[in-house]
Amino acid sequence: MTYRFLLVASLLFAPFVCATPTETIKQNGLELNLFYGKRSTVNAYLFSDGKELILLDALDSVDDALQLKTLIDQQQLPLKQIFISHGHPDHFTGLAVLNRAFPNADIVVASEGIKQELIGWANWMTERGWMHISMIPKSEKAPRGFDYERLIKVTSESQLAFDSGKTLRIDRGNLPTETVHYAMLYSEDLYGLFMGDLASNKVHLWLGEGVDAQSLENWQTLLAVITKRYQSTGVIIYPGHGKPAPLSLLREVSQYIDVFKFAIRTGGNQGAVQTKMMTLFPDYSESGYLPFGIEQHLVIQTAKTDD
Repeated sequence: MTYRFLLVASLLFAPFVCATPTETIKQNGLELNLFYGKRSTVNAYLFSDGKELILLDALDSVDDALQLKTLIDQQQLPLKQIFISHGHPDHFTGLAVLNRAFPNADIVVASEGIKQELIGWANWMTERGWMHISMIPKSEKAPRGFDYERLIKVTSESQLAFDSGKTLRIDRGNLPTETVHYAMLYSEDLYGLFMGDLASNKVHLWLGEGVDAQSLENWQTLLAVITKRYQSTGVIIYPGHGKPAPLSLLREVSQYIDVFKFAIRTGGNQGAVQTKMMTLFPDYSESGYLPFGIEQHLVIQTAKTDD
């Protein structure tokens, strides 16, 4: 997947609000602070056992990361880890801010694949002049750049663990969907599944370059598997973008993909498909993602027709 949309969609189409809202949930000895970023409608999640903190994802802008730093400071507890769910820049662009503020917190990913995708996108965006100066990779030309290789650690553990014994289970995946390598976190104490970009709530999905027809099928299959696995648990889905929701959110995501595929097959040109999607999903944000997905899949559809 390329990240042209980060420049275009985030700067031209993303809604900006005056304050970044947060929510707090306390259950079974864990506290969860939900941080809703202004940019890209992307989320970060801060877990606490009352003695230390673990952060999931690092947002899409320095401004959001600075506000997140303030939230962390208010907890007056040490930040133990920053866990990055996958390698897309909207989930790690705030890392330099957080690393400077909390140098003792380990930056962790669940696989070497995630680390390499993260470094790849950082280099790709830097080459195009899109990466914030604080996140330009360290190199001979940029000796003061962000040292991705040294700072990002790969864990092979099955969970993130607080010293108190509270845990967050890591579920890894490497089947191409919205991305190739990803990790979800599950908290039994919070009855919560933290899905990264495998789920979004009333936010248009990224379906552009890197997400082909097979990726869509894989994605829907995975959503069905997760639904079956958790259908009797009362789990809450915490998406990468948008508000938390019941497990039925995964059916909505799969239905969105079905509608998108139908619109591609029947909608005609790019403008017509985009109009149809925006009409059918009028309350969805990040419409700037749509042109890239439509362009990608109209090309695939045209190629099938030609064959």
